[in-house]
Amino acid sequence: MNMKTVRVRKEEALCKQCGKKKSFYYLSDYSYGERLVMTKDLKCYAYANLIEDKAFEELEKYIKLILECHNITLSEKQIAKCINDLFGITCDYIRNQPIDTASRDDKCLFCGSDEFGQNISETIEDIEIPSVTHTAWDKLNEDEKINVIKKELKKQNYIN
Repeated sequence: MNMKTVRVRKEEALCKQCGKKKSFYYLSDYSYGERLVMTKDLKCYAYANLIEDKAFEELEKYIKLILECHNITLSEKQIAKCINDLFGITCDYIRNQPIDTASRDDKCLFCGSDEFGQNISETIEDIEIPSVTHTAWDKLNEDEKINVIKKELKKQNYIN
């Protein structure tokens, strides 16, 4: 697993339902093209540099091609959301969990609530987290990648 040290803003808040503490991590607003993503179980952050990520570029190209073939026109904002929603399918699992780029980390890991009180602390920290990789994705040929994307576009109701 490729690890990266990343400077983040860490906020901690208490769950309004169960009272457990949750940490939230954010990159600087000046981290253009960089992003923190989560595993599907919301237990692990990972780092992605979308400007340098060839799978991200490839995904965007294929999504636009597939939508065009289905005569579907989306605004630039909708296309960006679609790419964001699907990016996780190109990512290798981390700690046996898929990356879910469509989810937000606003749920309590203990009770599932999405309501938190005011921040109880805020710090700037350097954390070591996995970097997103695409080893399995890179082994697929073009037709296989397009089929994986089509399946996910259908699953998320972008195409029929």
